[in-house]
Amino acid sequence: MESLSEEERKKKKLDYARCLNIHGLSLYSLGKFEEARESFSESIKIKQDLGDVDGVAESENAISLTFTQEGKRLITQEKKEEAKEKFFKAIEHAEKALDCRRKVGNFRGYAQNSRNLAWPYSELMKLASNEDERQKYFKKARDGYKAWIGYWDRFYPAPPTESVLFRNLLAKLYIDFCSITQDEKEKEKWAQEVIPLYREIVEDPERRQKAKEDPRQPTAEQNLKDLIKILKEIGLNTEAIEAEKMLNRLKES
Repeated sequence: MESLSEEERKKKKLDYARCLNIHGLSLYSLGKFEEARESFSESIKIKQDLGDVDGVAESENAISLTFTQEGKRLITQEKKEEAKEKFFKAIEHAEKALDCRRKVGNFRGYAQNSRNLAWPYSELMKLASNEDERQKYFKKARDGYKAWIGYWDRFYPAPPTESVLFRNLLAKLYIDFCSITQDEKEKEKWAQEVIPLYREIVEDPERRQKAKEDPRQPTAEQNLKDLIKILKEIGLNTEAIEAEKMLNRLKES
């Protein structure tokens, strides 16, 4: 390293920081969350020294994902309070990532990080102990998903068909909220909000095909089935009929 120029040394250090980030992602995929965070944190230190603000955002976002996944794992172990702590940590790091993206004007990255900020809020919504808390987390999650969708919908002449997944996740948030809220007016309001999300999908041949083929959860088909059940339970029969028609159209070969 001593024989290299300053510019070459900087490049080598940045390459090493990126390798640390990739290493962290590998550990994350194996469920080794603490080790993954150590690798991401080391990557952040180097990137900060080199002034790589967008690179810092990338690693902060990755740390956020590890905390969210760890929280979800703790829920399966009935450790809800510990899970909440992980989700709050996830939010903290996702917000740091968003701040970095904002500073450098990386709007695509900002949109992606908005989704990853919404995720732990959606999990906290399910764990909320009272209605006020539940609605607070729901709104935070909704804002994140809508910011994500808003970015992709700017694409001209049309948003990518991948935006099907974006709408599925927002629809799933609405459906989950309707399944647990005790506020009947809110339940009616947000159950109806799912309808236009799927109308955009089924009325566009490319999006409809994408929705049919996409195996990732939540699938459009399952969301619509869950929505129909909720609509019938709260007496929104006209909307339930429309949702059934959309489901049938989605299933068409």
